[in-house]
Amino acid sequence: MSQRLGSFSYEEQCNLKGKRPTPHLSLEYKEAKTLRKFQLSWYSKFNWLAGSVERNKLFCYICVLFRGENEWSINSIPNIKNLVRKAEKHQISKKHLTNKESFHMLGKNRIEHSISESRRLTAINHNKQVDINRKILARLIDVVCFLGKQELAFRGHHENEGSLNKRNYCEILDLLAKEEQFIREHFCINSVFKGTSHDIQNDLIHCVTTVLNSHILKELKITNFISIQADETTDVSCQSQMSLIFRYILDNKIEERFIGFFDVSKNKTAAGLSEVILNELSKWNIGKKVVYQTYDGASVMAGEKNGVQSIIQNIYPMVIFIHCYAHQLNLVLLHGAKSIKDVKLFIANLTMFHTFFSRSSKRSSLLREQGFKLPNQCNTRWNYHSRAALTIKTHFNELKNAVSHVVDDPGWDSNSVCTASDELQEVYQEVTKLIQLVLTIPATTASSERSMSTLKCIKSFLRNSMTNDRLSSLSTLAIEKKMLGELSKDPTFINNVGPIIQKQITTMRTAIPAAIKLQIKELRRINYLFDDIMSQLNSKSNNQTPSELPLNNGYIVTSSGKHEYPENVVPKKFVGLSVNFSSLENPKILEILVDMCCPMKHC
Repeated sequence: MSQRLGSFSYEEQCNLKGKRPTPHLSLEYKEAKTLRKFQLSWYSKFNWLAGSVERNKLFCYICVLFRGENEWSINSIPNIKNLVRKAEKHQISKKHLTNKESFHMLGKNRIEHSISESRRLTAINHNKQVDINRKILARLIDVVCFLGKQELAFRGHHENEGSLNKRNYCEILDLLAKEEQFIREHFCINSVFKGTSHDIQNDLIHCVTTVLNSHILKELKITNFISIQADETTDVSCQSQMSLIFRYILDNKIEERFIGFFDVSKNKTAAGLSEVILNELSKWNIGKKVVYQTYDGASVMAGEKNGVQSIIQNIYPMVIFIHCYAHQLNLVLLHGAKSIKDVKLFIANLTMFHTFFSRSSKRSSLLREQGFKLPNQCNTRWNYHSRAALTIKTHFNELKNAVSHVVDDPGWDSNSVCTASDELQEVYQEVTKLIQLVLTIPATTASSERSMSTLKCIKSFLRNSMTNDRLSSLSTLAIEKKMLGELSKDPTFINNVGPIIQKQITTMRTAIPAAIKLQIKELRRINYLFDDIMSQLNSKSNNQTPSELPLNNGYIVTSSGKHEYPENVVPKKFVGLSVNFSSLENPKILEILVDMCCPMKHC
């Protein structure tokens, strides 16, 4: 049995008592010229003996249920050599006799229940309430899984009874309450635990993510080869996030599992990034199975001497570095072009044109008079050179006229004339041929897709994710939605989440004092900062990329142009937060939740 007997309900335990499997097994033992075979009569002689067709082994059914000796429960008996002698010895062992007593007492009336009828009725009523509480907890987990898979925000600023929009989590629960009476009664009667507080939402998100990670860990133990993929970028809050993905083969299918986001703002060097990766390899215990490492072509990641890939290879020599497929059209190509002199000079000339015209307002004005401008240099390394080449190809004559005007017109300074003259000579050195070659290479559409995807993630995560753990947990639910959907269909899914909630009790006890010490002024500042960013994202998402969005540093800009901060208003969101923390400490909501979902045994 993969599950302990205690994980089953009382009725299921009683049913298991009479389901001893007694199949015919193909067990044989040859000694000299004598061939001994398995006999069905052994089941009658030893009324505790059972067999497994799948494993083709014998075991003690009583010891399997109540965790007896490993030889007769976990490991089982693989052959029939001296079986009768072993069985007779086992059935008089102390452990077997203790388990046999528990086996026969299962389903019998307890003395205390026979004496006290009121206690028996109390246990029955308690277990009925436990069944209802488990259904309620199942609905809460279902809502968390739904919002996570759909990448929807969980909560808003105002979630009280009078709010017109209490955001998705509470609104979905209200919708379920209209159709299911036990949820409606729970919200009306229960004043201690309703399951709608921000802390309970975070705990449920963390618990579901833990179940997903445990499933990923089982897959990692089965597979033989694993590759790691990592990429780092700076989000809208100026925090550097590195994402990590494991890729492997499972049942002849390629699986890519998202592991999480990791804050690397304090150390973005190769040593800092590689330390995060090595810690995760050690945490998941897969260092010996990793055969490939995949990053982009940036020097800090792909450097041959001091890059991340080099540091990883020093510890795991068998891990081969390959460039990430998503970047093969930009960084890999540019990296390879360094060895080609003509291409290297051409790319340098593209940058030189922009530098020449952008450093002088007079030169920029001249270019605008020709009816175009060169694209700005930006950090989006995969599309700048193609845009610059396309602009020069389209406005080649205008660019030539502008440079010629600088050279011929006496009103320009000597520095501009000298630089323009050099550039004019460079223009005619097979520039058209090189432009055509560069433009022939197919350009990726990742730029626009990634911008819109990033914008959507920012709008979602700014409202939901105050910490990196919550960001990773929500991202795991969204990215691994297929696996989450399959696991949530399993009837044991809710039972797997339950024990994780118990582990959260100790963590919450240590985290509560630190949270209470947060100053209300800082909470207000964060609140208004997020409001400011969200309002600008909503108004500018149609025509701007995330890197172009301005911020007001969390303050309110008045009509006079001054930055003011309302000190006399305490946001209701954080008032509720402080109340939730105090209520968690007493009466300990998580402990009450566990107690509500644990049944009492009775006759």
